[in-house]
Amino acid sequence: MKKISMVKQYLLNAVVLLSLLLNFGAQANADEINSLSNVSTSELSAVSLPPTDHSFLLGTWVNVDKATNNIRAFVIKYDASGELSVRAYGACSPTACDWGSTPAVPYATNVSSNLAEGFTAPYDHGFSETILTGTRLVARQFADYDLMTVNSFTKFNDGSNRSNYYVTNYFVKVKPTVSTVK
Repeated sequence: MKKISMVKQYLLNAVVLLSLLLNFGAQANADEINSLSNVSTSELSAVSLPPTDHSFLLGTWVNVDKATNNIRAFVIKYDASGELSVRAYGACSPTACDWGSTPAVPYATNVSSNLAEGFTAPYDHGFSETILTGTRLVARQFADYDLMTVNSFTKFNDGSNRSNYYVTNYFVKVKPTVSTVK
């Protein structure tokens, strides 16, 4: 009988403690919301700036898996208006299919960095939508190469009952060749 009463007391204490925590949390949230109402509009008008050094991203990237059934290669460059863009090439047969060019959003690894080491790029194929996300891959044993991990997330819009899916691929940047003029 004493054990049951101890358990009841323990549960009652837990309920009281939980109630206090919830009320404190609600009060803390209310205080936080009230403090935000005192912020001036000039403090809220800060603009997010993308990193401006795109040197790592720019270039032609080739999938290290030659047998991929996803993306074989992609090119990141500036489009005619000076905006960063991605042109991906899918694994069609007998040649790669051109997915076309789409805007790319560059990302740095932290808020203080100006070097873009990642990107996102949306593709709308009509029957499906794909979002590409690329991030720099650092591997000491391949320090002489620029490497990137690219995830492609595909959602089907055509009523085919296919599952949405994602694929992770690894790419290496093609080093430009130096030609000599004679």
